[in-house]
Amino acid sequence: YDGTLWFYTRRSAEKVSETDRDHDVCLTFSDQDKGVYVSLSGSARVSDDQTLIDKYWNPFIAAWFPEGKDDPDVALLEVKIEMGEHWMAKENKAFQLYEFAKANIKHTTPNIGENEKFGG
Repeated sequence: YDGTLWFYTRRSAEKVSETDRDHDVCLTFSDQDKGVYVSLSGSARVSDDQTLIDKYWNPFIAAWFPEGKDDPDVALLEVKIEMGEHWMAKENKAFQLYEFAKANIKHTTPNIGENEKFGG
């Protein structure tokens, strides 16, 4: 894995014009049932590389693009990850909310479980 994420998008989407103006992006993912949270930061650019569009095309993607992969509005958003952070919360949601509230009052960082940073 080279640190690159690819997302299909419509060239006409607002995020494409936003990316043209500012390449810095932040992506967040969570699995709240398991208490897993991930934040990734990097830079994005739009690609119309047909070879890559063909490579990653599948029925799930096709459902969102009824005109097909040759539609001129289909593009890829390339995100080069530069740094990230991962949390594994061991405590229940009530405890996590308590930690967030306490951190806001005391101007500290909440202790919600294991934390790992990478890159940057």
